[in-house]
Amino acid sequence: LYTIKFEEVSERTMDQLDPSPKVPGNISFKVKPETNIMSKLVDEYPIRMSRDVVITNVSVYKTPLEAFGIGSGSQVTPIDYHAFVVMETNAGIYISLERNKEDVYMGCNQISRKKIVNNGPSMRARKKPVTLLKQDTSNYRMDELLKVLEKESNTKYDINNNNCQHFAKKIFDKAAQTEQWDFKPPKGFFEDIGEKVVGGVAFLATGSIAVAS
Repeated sequence: LYTIKFEEVSERTMDQLDPSPKVPGNISFKVKPETNIMSKLVDEYPIRMSRDVVITNVSVYKTPLEAFGIGSGSQVTPIDYHAFVVMETNAGIYISLERNKEDVYMGCNQISRKKIVNNGPSMRARKKPVTLLKQDTSNYRMDELLKVLEKESNTKYDINNNNCQHFAKKIFDKAAQTEQWDFKPPKGFFEDIGEKVVGGVAFLATGSIAVAS
């Protein structure tokens, strides 16, 4: 059994592996320290969007990680999956937030919750199944969310301490009114994940590429 550390799939790699057509009516962009998020949102939704917009519902979803040799993706252990957050607002705009490697992505649409749930960075179709993990009502203001995203865009990716799941927990726990997403992976879990693979499976996990022979 050989275990090789790796970094999460980049946007370019995701596009190569999943050439699904882009969904009209959606926007998606990287949130960088220099990004003026509100300007982008107001440009797209000039009447609906402002700093006073309120998030009314927040959810955490999971989707399979990209896999090599086994097609559409496989979850081998309880926590080797990609996590992302979906929000509904009182402006009729749906928002998705997620971390992929060093980058934080924001997606929006005014079509439906289903569209934003099923389409990820670059508005490409997500791997199936997409599963709801946690949901709660919210009264979080857009200006509060923007401050959190500005801070997160300055944080460094770390496979054990600041990956997509840690990011999703931070966002969900801040926005949710009564719930918290209980995500507590064991220290060093992702570095050791290869030891949990059985039966000749090769997969791309949130922490390692494990090849059993």
